[in-house]
Amino acid sequence: MRFETVKEHNKEINKRGFVGYEGKLVITFRDRKKVTFTIHYGEYGQLSQDPHFSTSAQEFNINRTDYDTCGQAQQSLLKNKTLKTFFEKWDKFHLSKLNFKQYDELIKDIDNLKQTIPYIESDNLTDIAQFDRKYS
Repeated sequence: MRFETVKEHNKEINKRGFVGYEGKLVITFRDRKKVTFTIHYGEYGQLSQDPHFSTSAQEFNINRTDYDTCGQAQQSLLKNKTLKTFFEKWDKFHLSKLNFKQYDELIKDIDNLKQTIPYIESDNLTDIAQFDRKYS
């Protein structure tokens, strides 16, 4: 189905029982020096595609000008047990729409992460590099 506006698309998604682009989020947590973990929902969609949940892990190169490793590297990169537990719980929803109950649980879990793990609400490489340097 093709939609003319995001509002129309959201209405249809919500009618099917899923969270639309109104639930858009992006947040990056610092696992350790030069390693981060990013959570997205509804960030990459177009009117022809429903929003979806995804995570990724990144490891900076020595100068933090690019990533040495990134993408679906959570298993090998994540060392923080709290982040790894989050990833293991939510990985089954990778690239899936979330219903309202699932989304509420996701937000609760993210809020719990925020209590103890440094984070930035961005997935921009430059922003994350500056953020990581603050803690190094």
